[in-house]
Amino acid sequence: MINEIRHRLVLKYTVVIALVLLGLSLLSYFMQKMSNIRFVEEGLEDYLDEEIWEAQRFEFDENSSVQDRIHKIASNAESFHNYTFWYKNNILIHTEEPLMDDVAQKLRQRIEKDAFENGRIYHVNVVSEGQKWYFFLMKQSLVFDDGISGEVFVLGNYTGMKVSAHIYLRNILLSALVLTLIAWLLGCFLVNKSMVYISRSYNKQKQFVSDASHELRTPLSVLMGYTELMEYRYGESAETKAMKKEIDGVSALIDALLDIARFDSGKMSLSVENIHMKDLLQMCLENMAVVAKDTEIVTHLEDDIVVQGDLRLVRQLVFILLDNAIKYSLPPRRLVIVLKRRGEVPILEVGDNGIGIDKAEQQLIFERFYRADKAREATVKGSGLGLALADAIVKLHGWHIELVSALHKGSVFTVVFDKH
Repeated sequence: MINEIRHRLVLKYTVVIALVLLGLSLLSYFMQKMSNIRFVEEGLEDYLDEEIWEAQRFEFDENSSVQDRIHKIASNAESFHNYTFWYKNNILIHTEEPLMDDVAQKLRQRIEKDAFENGRIYHVNVVSEGQKWYFFLMKQSLVFDDGISGEVFVLGNYTGMKVSAHIYLRNILLSALVLTLIAWLLGCFLVNKSMVYISRSYNKQKQFVSDASHELRTPLSVLMGYTELMEYRYGESAETKAMKKEIDGVSALIDALLDIARFDSGKMSLSVENIHMKDLLQMCLENMAVVAKDTEIVTHLEDDIVVQGDLRLVRQLVFILLDNAIKYSLPPRRLVIVLKRRGEVPILEVGDNGIGIDKAEQQLIFERFYRADKAREATVKGSGLGLALADAIVKLHGWHIELVSALHKGSVFTVVFDKH
């Protein structure tokens, strides 16, 4: 149990630290991205104002060729440059465009084909020779000095900035991963240091439980002997029956405590053999016939289900589940026991029509000495160790146990005989 707690603590702290680092990394990335975008947008707005001012004073020669109106800027995808396209009466009169003709042509096609609103910033992407270019675009309509309307388009290439942002994100995520690894190592060290004291206290508690359980066996044996002697001398009475019943109850509690102490210490070894579950269940039901005399028991047991486990412990597991179902059933008592396969995996279901378990308490009923509120309100006596012991037996075999329950509708415990 100590090792399980240690592993859970290390995992918990590592996950928390990793999530915090991931959150900070992503926050840093988005803040840098938004800051860069805002920087480009503000620069593009200033650039648009300058281009409008120049365009209004531009003297356009209608006899000039298209090539005379185009000015190439020596730039590539990752260089930070602004580009501009001037139109007068829908005729291109001036450009400052990328050096690559394919990119420039695709930009002109987008500008002339799509509709853009004045003063609004758009994202425009083009692909050329496998390279994706990213632009911000702004447009402003204007009236030239000769009264003819026109448009000015400006674009800011932020491809290099986007690539840098991706590299930045990769680097900070890698840093977060490295820091998480360091946090895991540090968490292992700190948890191990802190668990030393917890482990000592826990081991002392286990030793106390084991020693106390052994020491209690002697006085219980003496009490049982005196009780039987009284019955021999004076005959059986209601008082001696009650005394023997209480002694048997305490003896069962001590046995459960000793078994749990062995599980905790890792001293419980398994004597694995093939167990024919149908035969085992029928034997257990026959042994509990007196206890279940007022209970209707419905069984659906497949014949050929064999599991590998410790016969003594599996028998104890079955008795615990049957006893628990009988105790907490409500009149008219009815148990449904199913032995079958779920796919290829054998399962055992023990269902009752009892008081049920609230959903909030279902994760706690396998804790030691825990009894649900409805169980405490009931007249049934119990120590709260049965299901804890059943859970320990299941885990020791590598199986798992499931619970489906609802208040006033009963519970179904399912043992899944698979290896995890």
